Amino acid sequence: MLKAHSIMMSNVEVYFMAYIHAICKESEGIRWGIWGKLMDLDYADDICLLTLSTRTMQKMLETLEKESAKAGLKINVKKIKEMRIALNNKEPLCIHNETIERVTQFTYLGSIIDNTVGTEEDIKACIRKAQTAFSTLNKIWHSTTYSTQTKLCIFNTKVKAVLLYGCETWKNSKYITIKLQVFINKSLRKILGIFWPYQITINELWKRMKQPRIVCLWDRASS
Repeated sequence: MLKAHSIMMSNVEVYFMAYIHAICKESEGIRWGIWGKLMDLDYADDICLLTLSTRTMQKMLETLEKESAKAGLKINVKKIKEMRIALNNKEPLCIHNETIERVTQFTYLGSIIDNTVGTEEDIKACIRKAQTAFSTLNKIWHSTTYSTQTKLCIFNTKVKAVLLYGCETWKNSKYITIKLQVFINKSLRKILGIFWPYQITINELWKRMKQPRIVCLWDRASS
């Protein structure tokens, strides 16, 4: 897997993508579904090339470099990263005789992808971002001007949306569900102004705040 971005020429994204697709037609890609194959992921001038071997990837890079140069395009090697999943080959990948930096994870379209093929790091990052979003709105949570219903609307759009960004691609597990639900429960208690030693049961909290369990939201987003 290789991520490349920031082609050093303005207003050429369409031409660059056309070259990418032409080159990727010759690639083996990776298996996608029963009969299909996935060769690359594209977004604006960000691309992520996918192959099963370093030899095939190096060949794609050489072809990409050669064909792009014909159109006056140059790849910024310093902004390219490569990541290998379940591959022991240590042979480096190069462009312009420069070695591409190898990483164990990178961010693509706001989601963290790592070489463990898991989603834990991405979920932890979403929780941190949601915590930051919640903290920036502390004045609203503590305010008596806004009704609880208004605060819930703000929470759902400004915090929960950040928390569940990209959840359609997460692996559903009890451990992950609990971590997400704990964050939401703590946030709802703060919005209600319920702190120790005062207590409220989880079911009563959900009922008062009219909030569905996280597993229901997850299933709805994934369907």
